Amino acid sequence: MKKTEKVIVPFLIVIILTMVQSGLVYAENIDFTYDESNRLTQTDKIQFIYDNNGNLVEKMKKYRDNETYVASSDFSSNQGRNYWYYQEWDGKEYKSLGWDDSLKQWKGSQYWLRVAREFQHPDGNDSVRKWVAPKRGEIKITGKVAKMEGQVFGDGVQVKVMKKEVQMWPSSGWHEIAFNDTQGIDVNITTEVEKGDSIYFIVNQKQTIDYDGTYWDPKITYITSSAIKEFSPIQGDGNWYYQEWNGKEYKDLTWNADLKQWQGSTFWLRIAREFQHPDGNDSVRKWVAPKNGKIYITGKVAKLEGQIYGDGVRVKIKKNRTQIWPLSESEWENISYNDTKGVNISLMTEVEKGDSIYFIVNQNQTIDYDTTYWNPTIMYIPSVYNGSKEFSTIQGKDNWYYQEWDGKEYKNLTWNDELKQWQGSSYWLRIAQDFMHPDGNDVVRTWISPRKGNLQITGNVAKLKGQVLGDGVRVKIMKNKNQIWPGTGMHTISSDDIKGSVINTLVEVEKGDSIYFIVNQYQTMNYDGTSWNIALSLFP
Repeated sequence: MKKTEKVIVPFLIVIILTMVQSGLVYAENIDFTYDESNRLTQTDKIQFIYDNNGNLVEKMKKYRDNETYVASSDFSSNQGRNYWYYQEWDGKEYKSLGWDDSLKQWKGSQYWLRVAREFQHPDGNDSVRKWVAPKRGEIKITGKVAKMEGQVFGDGVQVKVMKKEVQMWPSSGWHEIAFNDTQGIDVNITTEVEKGDSIYFIVNQKQTIDYDGTYWDPKITYITSSAIKEFSPIQGDGNWYYQEWNGKEYKDLTWNADLKQWQGSTFWLRIAREFQHPDGNDSVRKWVAPKNGKIYITGKVAKLEGQIYGDGVRVKIKKNRTQIWPLSESEWENISYNDTKGVNISLMTEVEKGDSIYFIVNQNQTIDYDTTYWNPTIMYIPSVYNGSKEFSTIQGKDNWYYQEWDGKEYKNLTWNDELKQWQGSSYWLRIAQDFMHPDGNDVVRTWISPRKGNLQITGNVAKLKGQVLGDGVRVKIMKNKNQIWPGTGMHTISSDDIKGSVINTLVEVEKGDSIYFIVNQYQTMNYDGTSWNIALSLFP
């Protein structure tokens, strides 16, 4: 009986694998996405659109994945659909355009201010196409901007790209597009975004509006590492490797060109584009970090459709020698023999360049029907720090320190447990969760960078409500011994300025660099309570 099983089981697996390879079996499990009102918004093939009252108004084929956004393909008569908005800039604020159904274009406050599927046209105010990031991550912005065919007169246009209030391209000023330049320029930008960040594509008329129709079809793509999309017959391509684990060491598999799969030391040990199969040794897909940073690992692991027999499999994820999922070092995540829904993985971890992330499938007791669907996706994300939310009674916790500056050196403050504040060498020199107060010496909140990267500093600094007397304060930001904001001197916050100033600056940092947020008392320290909501995003 046992001998017969060994003959039949591989034969059945051969049939199933052949069906999968030939397209007779659709191997990828279908996912469903719901919005905050628990309405179905998309399946693998269909996108559902609702109006403001929650009524289904359109059901359409999904033409792109969740990682790519193209202005022309996503163009719509609804503001915000597919995360695109259509606006104008008057020099002070962005305002939404109105939809002209007869023209099938967005139209602004002036007749020729337009945004259409593939072009923009300014008129007095700038013409703006805006995209809002639906999630955190690293994005690549591409697309050609040029004068439209048939619009080769006038004095040309000026263009630029902004991320919130920070100019991204060109580095300063405007990029000039000559009146007859239909070849234009290819934009290619890589940047990190937080959920809700706005990217603005702006066209300015220059001197006149004559013939200012400008072709611009931006494409925005989240940069991710996907096991399925980057599957390759080459070890290390896309930072992916295909291995087996024998309990002592990882060994590379060999590419089988006939099967279009990686094959191990035993016949059924395989890795294909969409699945892994153990056989004695564990089947291991490995990703090697190309740079330092924080990564977000997602993906579903489940039994493959048509493989719902046997005794199931066990799976885990390791970073180098440390298990990171499931959390218990001694445990595996069990996928039962008929579980085609599986488990959705969502975890974050810090990596150094060269760190290995292992996606491991173990056969459990037998190898029968152990074909396992697993599509790991890896995305670098910024590390986020917040001075108020991470306020602590411990110096150095979450990289924050509480100090004073006497003109020669920084000195640590002392925690006052009764006041629940940090207190300095003079009575009113304080740092609390939501304010800073100088007294003779400057009061300083310090952050130490845990690694190399690009640091975006945002936040608002203002006088504290109820502290609107005195002669105001002065503030600045230093990186080590170099001032990074404002450009020179100190920024003055007047005595009654509770709205304050918005800060948004980007600076490169090395591991161990100190960022100092400094409040100076000006002439007197009376009513110098200062609110400073510091938010930091550290990008790889």
